[in-house]
Amino acid sequence: MKSIIILFLLTLQLRVGRIEIKGNKHLKKDYIISLINLKKGDEFNLALYNIRKRKIIEAYQREGFFDAKIFEEKLERTNGFVNIYITIKEGPRYYLKNLVFQSDLDTLWLKKYFKLKLPLPYDEDILDTKEAKLVELLNNLGYPEVTIERKIERADTAVTLYYTIKAGKRVRVRDIRIVGNKHSRKKIIAREIKIKPGEYYNFKKIILSEKNIYRTGLYSSVNFKLDMVCDSEAVLVFIVTEKKPRYFRLKLGYHSPLDFMGGFTIGHRNLFDNAQKLELQWSFIREFTSPKKRDINISYNEPYFLGSPFTMKMHPFYERNYQDTLEFYGIEMVLSRDFTPYLNSSVALKWKKLSMSTQEKGITNSILYSLMMDKRNNIFYPSKGILLTLLLENAGGILKGNFDYRRGVISFTNFIPLTKGGYILAQRLKIGVISPYGKTLDTPLEEKFSLGGDGSLRGFSRDFIRTDQFLLYNMEIRKKVLKHAGFSIFIDNLWIGGKDYYIGGGIGIRFFSSFGTLRIDWGFNLRHLLAGEKGRLYINIGEMI
Repeated sequence: MKSIIILFLLTLQLRVGRIEIKGNKHLKKDYIISLINLKKGDEFNLALYNIRKRKIIEAYQREGFFDAKIFEEKLERTNGFVNIYITIKEGPRYYLKNLVFQSDLDTLWLKKYFKLKLPLPYDEDILDTKEAKLVELLNNLGYPEVTIERKIERADTAVTLYYTIKAGKRVRVRDIRIVGNKHSRKKIIAREIKIKPGEYYNFKKIILSEKNIYRTGLYSSVNFKLDMVCDSEAVLVFIVTEKKPRYFRLKLGYHSPLDFMGGFTIGHRNLFDNAQKLELQWSFIREFTSPKKRDINISYNEPYFLGSPFTMKMHPFYERNYQDTLEFYGIEMVLSRDFTPYLNSSVALKWKKLSMSTQEKGITNSILYSLMMDKRNNIFYPSKGILLTLLLENAGGILKGNFDYRRGVISFTNFIPLTKGGYILAQRLKIGVISPYGKTLDTPLEEKFSLGGDGSLRGFSRDFIRTDQFLLYNMEIRKKVLKHAGFSIFIDNLWIGGKDYYIGGGIGIRFFSSFGTLRIDWGFNLRHLLAGEKGRLYINIGEMI
């Protein structure tokens, strides 16, 4: 009879109905359902369900319930749906009572390393973490071929673990070789390598070296391999794939009601064969035949400036704002340094001349300090991590010029995976304050914070407000639904001067490619949503936060 029911289920297109879990005390119902990865309305596939069902028992066994089993199971077909009823018999939880080591390392040291107060409830997550950290530690001490085997012996509800840990020979790096650099000098790569010949193998230093080489921007891939010369010596080989030194990129976007954005970037990644980068950017915003804004930016980057660990950047710029009748140009000189793979700091001097304005024209001389901590797991589509930026600027005063003001901007962004289903919470808190002093009574118009539209407050017109103080909070819930597509729901909040409050929100779709993320957002002024608000469309490349 059961085989007939199974055959019947296999020949029908059925949907998942109710899912009921009973008998579970240790594992929560929602977690158990997530293991079989089914929810109401999903297409029911019996073969796939039977495979996923095994994960329930595997999850119990990982936490020491070795006798756990599905005591009773019922699949009930009702009106095109399959209701799933599962009763679990957990059984007793086993306790880890003894660890036995067999190793070429000191066993007393291993016992101290594990630091487990026995007996304790058996939990493979704890053991996996301990083992992974041990492998990492030994890899960084010169042992590249660490193996760990774990065997379990059970008696009643007690567990004894037998570990076989082999560290192998400690390996010293005899030499370092670089392959794949056909058009770039080895010096560019060699100065980014943190491990030196004669040192012991250190996985952490090697990975840091890979990241440093990749961050030069000259290579599309960086890998390494270890060629053993003898039992205790090896040649470390870094393998790179070069990017084309010259590049050209187009930029297109749209901001309703009728703003079209565009431009191009042209550059060279390795101008004088020392990783110097030269780039020209031109961009515009216009409403059909009526221009609103255009700007030109040139940047020249010199890494390891004068043999120091600093990068020097020279940045001439020009901007014409037709909407606010503004025109200015200037140059910025920046010295920056990466203190860690995640932390960058810079100091800059800027000279700017305001040549067209409805207010006072003149020259601004300023000094700027910036700090950035970037611990995102992916710069294009992060799913976890944080991004912290700080900008401080002082204009005028002892630097002279026509305008005196002080500016401070701090921004904190974090990304949190919400569920195993792939939902991501992205949120940004940004605060900005600018304060005139000295001979300047009011902040120049072009120095005020411009807010509204894409980049800050979706659902509102672009740069609809200029202010000296603001607090901005953006929140998005994102999810990939296909390999190259996803969606988002967003809320943007803006407080101006501690008085006025604006709120926008909406939905968006994402298309992912090797060129970046195409973002299409439809935002609404939520305060006017019931008064016939039609919303605004934004099309751009890259995530807003």
